[in-house]
Amino acid sequence: MPRLVARLIISVCMLPILAACAGFSAALSEELVRRSFNWQQRDPYSVGGFLGVLVVWGLIGLGLFWLIWRGVVCWNSARKHSTVRGIVYGYLIMGALTAIGLLVLPFPEVGGPVGCVLIALAPPLILIFWMFAWTESPRERAKRLGIENLRRVLCPNCKYDLSGLTNLSCPECGHHYTLGTLIEETRKREVPTSLE
Repeated sequence: MPRLVARLIISVCMLPILAACAGFSAALSEELVRRSFNWQQRDPYSVGGFLGVLVVWGLIGLGLFWLIWRGVVCWNSARKHSTVRGIVYGYLIMGALTAIGLLVLPFPEVGGPVGCVLIALAPPLILIFWMFAWTESPRERAKRLGIENLRRVLCPNCKYDLSGLTNLSCPECGHHYTLGTLIEETRKREVPTSLE
C-alpha cells in the first residue's frame, strides 16, 4: 500500500475516534464537576470543563494530523506560519462565537450546548485551512518534477508543441504519452548527451 494512501486512511479513521474520545472525556469531566461540587444543573464550571476538554482533544487531534502529514508537506516559512496561524485563528474565531453564544442565548439550556458545538467545529475548520495552506503551488510542483527550467514540450513523434495542453495526447498525430515520457524526451532535447 502506498504511503499516501496509508496516510489518508489513518487520517480519516482518526477523526471519529478522536471525536468519540473527546465526547467521552467531556461527559466524564462534566460528571466529575457535578459530583465534586454537588450541583444538579449545568453551570459555568461544568460548561467550562466541557469546553476545556474539547479544546485539549482538538489540539491533540491537530497534533496527530500534523505528525501524519509532516513528511509529505514541503515546508517553508510561509507554510509554517500558516499552520500556526490556522490554529490561532480557528480557535479565536470559534472562541469568540462561543462567547457570543453564551452571552446571547439562555445559558443552561441553549448556550452551553451551542458553545460546545462551536468549539468542537474548530479542529475540522483548521484542517480545511491546512489543506489549502499545505497544497503545493505550480512552481513547487514543477521544481519537484524537475521541469522548472523546461520551456517547450514537443511531441516526440511529430514535434508538435504540447506546452499548455491539459491532456497527454498530441492533437496533431494522436499519440498518447505519460508525463514522465514527455519530460524525459524534453530533457534529451534540451541537454546534449555528449560534447563533440
